[in-house]
Amino acid sequence: MINHVYSFKEEAVLKPARQLLLFKSKRKVPVLGTLRVGQEVTVYYDEKHPSTAYLKDNAR
Repeated sequence: MINHVYSFKEEAVLKPARQLLLFKSKRKVPVLGTLRVGQEVTVYYDEKHPSTAYLKDNAR
């Protein structure tokens, strides 16, 4: 079932960027990658308490 979410905010979980050659990168990138408006993402929520929703792939 696909539902549409019109407003949802969650802090992006960051992970270290890919290491280039021998130099360790200090950059961090979002686990979800780059998101675009209208892109489909999986949101889990409790139907009785929808404010407890979270993005499935935004995990540590």
